[in-house]
Amino acid sequence: MTLWRFLVLISLLGVGYHFFKDDPLITKFDHYVSSLIKFGSIRYAPGVLVQNSPSQINVRRPSFNHENYEILPVASFSLRGRVLSKERYWLDKQSNISPVDIVIGWGPMSDQSMVEKINFSQGIRLYSYDYNIPGFSVRTIISNSANIHLIPSNVNIKNAIINVKEGDIVAVSGYLVNVRGQNSWLWKTSLSREDIGEGSTEIMWVERFVILTGSFPRVE
Repeated sequence: MTLWRFLVLISLLGVGYHFFKDDPLITKFDHYVSSLIKFGSIRYAPGVLVQNSPSQINVRRPSFNHENYEILPVASFSLRGRVLSKERYWLDKQSNISPVDIVIGWGPMSDQSMVEKINFSQGIRLYSYDYNIPGFSVRTIISNSANIHLIPSNVNIKNAIINVKEGDIVAVSGYLVNVRGQNSWLWKTSLSREDIGEGSTEIMWVERFVILTGSFPRVE
């Protein structure tokens, strides 16, 4: 391919993204590409790996600008948990500030004997699950897991988030935030671990992201 044809192709792809980035087909393409590059999930011996629930404290902090967005902190937020699912985004409206969502679990949702019976999946910035466990309450999943839209505060944190694997144990801290963009666009975070459906996901400005997997006994 000659250089000028390559440049024309790149230009056409850019134009297509500009006009169709919010199309459902684009979000399906994001999900398909992400699924192709997933690695095998890390496994552990049975037992709860993370006992504590997330810590959240409402705050009053001034907003700040990031990548042409206004970030509005509403609560400090820190947690440890097991990565139950990970989805990489390239083409949706939020992907330039939040390239990765992770579903993270604690308590019973960090126990290998429990999570291996549940199938977690993500797409269009939501997460879902299915299971066949007699007598099991779905509230166990809802109360002990969260789908978090991660906004890395620097390049090193961004690289750590992009490279995290399903099954990793991580420590994350920062702020739950609302995000305001052009034309009055507002991306609003959840402040509860008990809600479900649209608007129930957390948006997090990440100031610390540490992978702790090496400190836990793994099963090969």
